[in-house]
Amino acid sequence: MNGKNKDSINIKCIPIILVIQIISYLKTLNDCLSVIGTCKYFYICLTNQIEFYKTIYTFYGKEHRYLIDLLIRKHSEYLRSTNRNTTIQVKLPNPTDDSFLLSFLSFYSDTNYYSPLNFVIRQLDARTQLTRNIVSFNSFKSPKKYQSSMEKRLVDKFYKNKRFKSYKFTSICKYPLENKLIIGGYELDDPGKPFLSIYNPVSDYLTLDLVDIDHYTFLKTDLKNNICKIQSISCENDMVCYSTSYDNQIPLLKLYDQDCEFTTMKRIEIECSPNAIKSIRKVKLSPDATRLSVSGVDGQLKIYDVETQKILFQVKQPVMPIHDHSFDNNELLFSGEILKNGNSYYRSTGFWKLFDIRESNKVLSCAEGYELYGITRNPMNHNLIATVMRRSLANVYDRRTMKKITLFQPTTDASRTIDLHQQFKECIKDSIKWMYGNYLASSEGSIINIWDSQNGKSVAALKPTNESDNKYSQFDISDSGLYLYSNQGFIWSCEDLTKLSISSFLNKPKTR
Repeated sequence: MNGKNKDSINIKCIPIILVIQIISYLKTLNDCLSVIGTCKYFYICLTNQIEFYKTIYTFYGKEHRYLIDLLIRKHSEYLRSTNRNTTIQVKLPNPTDDSFLLSFLSFYSDTNYYSPLNFVIRQLDARTQLTRNIVSFNSFKSPKKYQSSMEKRLVDKFYKNKRFKSYKFTSICKYPLENKLIIGGYELDDPGKPFLSIYNPVSDYLTLDLVDIDHYTFLKTDLKNNICKIQSISCENDMVCYSTSYDNQIPLLKLYDQDCEFTTMKRIEIECSPNAIKSIRKVKLSPDATRLSVSGVDGQLKIYDVETQKILFQVKQPVMPIHDHSFDNNELLFSGEILKNGNSYYRSTGFWKLFDIRESNKVLSCAEGYELYGITRNPMNHNLIATVMRRSLANVYDRRTMKKITLFQPTTDASRTIDLHQQFKECIKDSIKWMYGNYLASSEGSIINIWDSQNGKSVAALKPTNESDNKYSQFDISDSGLYLYSNQGFIWSCEDLTKLSISSFLNKPKTR
């Protein structure tokens, strides 16, 4: 990696697992700069990659001496390059508390609110609030103690907010690079009115409603007394989109700043069959928010260009409802069910498929004996795919061999007998998310199970104190790994679980 061939190196091609292993090695040396400094180009590229900051932040936690050194060196290098005639002396601090650290880092922060440095500053600030407001949690090995301690977390603060008591939550989504969350649902006092807001659990701040009330009012005369709720939310690159139960249009909102001022940028009209009007839909934005994907129980999945609103890719399979999907700019992954196995079979079966959307060719396809609901891909290793099916059973696949690596079976799944034989019928559909590292979070009704993808063993079970009648279980994990948000109305702190997950990932490297 010398200066002669630096132009041929692209940091985006470096797998995140390699970056993690480098950081793990640096940690053993007790000097973060000694190794990174040996390759200036590699160092400069890494400082521009937010994934690098997410990873190094998660690793070092409160032991942030090396992180501080790295950040200060980054900005001192920048200042020297812009002021070549000025000698700048940067004194490395030896902070004793987070308040000193935050004030020091703020002095060197960029003016761009969404810069990598500001991301780390906000996470350190959130960590301070988390430690202050939530009971310390180190009892994950004991289920009884674990359960009692989890009930004392931010759950109480969430429900003390009087503004939430008149709302029913149906959908939830993380706010990228923040510890905020986007909550969707409907008002209990006025069941015909949808609700969508951004909430900051650290400062207990709730934004104004993001729903386009004028558009809703225009449709209200045809809605009568039907419940109008938010079904699905996606947020990427300062843009929010959502689907509703009362309209086939997908609104896209552009957020202007951290105060969450917004405007309705545009609406995309979804073409669908007459039997699927106002049906259940999942929406996802690409990481750069230039593409929008929409899937539904009518068996259709379409990817739109946000700017032109043209369809770039589509899948149509009338007897195969799609329940979940994820995609980047290259590949599309989705799961669902085959109604009565495509014939007169006595019950439905499941499937998941992977498409290369650049060539519109199907890459992989897998059939299951049960309906598949949630699907996710390991952010550190895209060869690993996890699904959750009826009865909350979860599997991990290796896409290279198409073999199941792990099966997770909840202890209470034998009592859960949910059938779905009728098209478009609502039932409880579970979700699944991959944490940073080896751990997976999958829902079991209102319970969220945390388990090891290597052996299928349960690590924790997050059980809410209230019973919910949500038909669709949704949850998300903040980019920092500090919080887990659930549409059951709970916020769990999961910093310790994230650290365990990454530690497990590093201590058990995959050989395949």
